[in-house]
Amino acid sequence: MKSLDASGLAAMGRHEKRLDYAGSKRAIRDVPPLVYSPYGEGLDLEQSYAAHVEGTKRNKGGRALARHGFLQFPTDLPVTPENEQRMLGEAVAFINATHGGRAVFRARLDRDEAGRHGVDVFFVPKYEKTTRRGKVVEDWISLSKFGKELALERFGERQKKAKSPESGLFEPVFDKAGKPVMERCDSPVFQGRALQDLWTEHLRDRMGLEWVERGKAKVGRDQDRLEPEEYKVAQERGKLESAKADLVREMEAREAVLVAREAAVSAEHAKAVKAHKDAAEIKARNKAHRMALHVGMDGFLLWLPSVMQEFSDPY
Repeated sequence: MKSLDASGLAAMGRHEKRLDYAGSKRAIRDVPPLVYSPYGEGLDLEQSYAAHVEGTKRNKGGRALARHGFLQFPTDLPVTPENEQRMLGEAVAFINATHGGRAVFRARLDRDEAGRHGVDVFFVPKYEKTTRRGKVVEDWISLSKFGKELALERFGERQKKAKSPESGLFEPVFDKAGKPVMERCDSPVFQGRALQDLWTEHLRDRMGLEWVERGKAKVGRDQDRLEPEEYKVAQERGKLESAKADLVREMEAREAVLVAREAAVSAEHAKAVKAHKDAAEIKARNKAHRMALHVGMDGFLLWLPSVMQEFSDPY
């Protein structure tokens, strides 16, 4: 989810028409998008916004005009005309259901990109506001009201934490009476968590996709969604890392085979050396025995050391 000011809304309009660099690069097939346009089929994004907010009131001072949500569907869903229309309709239904019922002024499912399971939804929540005197002012708009309410309903409050000047760590905050200081869990972080939970429930309960799993909780506060260009880089990096791991495993296996072969050769060599040495010793003893028969015991004792030295170490 992102907030859009006037320039952001204009940029999204150019992207829809493929007039920007990213849009022209992502288009890989000549297929028009599916568009939800409740205020007229001939309107573009900015015209749809103008028709949606006509006659409404809002708090002054904020630059943001609208919200842009990207709703990702499971890529296991087959890409068929029926499923494409269903994804577009369910994305609109979800945003309206979680933002007061009258929020979406335009939605789009791009069919010319490589990925065809995401829906861009543009919305400005409208609601009836009651003044202090009980007067109902229709069509008041707020970009944050419903998101905060969803977060509070799901997460409530928690004890406030602040960075301690002594330890440098975030520690629980207490008031002067020693009671915990509480804070509302309605920041954009909690709003995002609530919407992630609700979107998973929507896919399971309303669409019947019981096998869907919720995305992993974020560790930091970076944006959830990777742009397609970043996603492709991440995919290619993943493929390279996988290929690298496979190559390392193959090299380790080959090295293990070579080590085993070298060990076997060394064992055979040691065995051969020992056999040759044993044979030499037997040969030396036999020769000594024959000489003893010829020269007698006295001559044999004088001659024996030289013979044993000759045959004891053939290498």
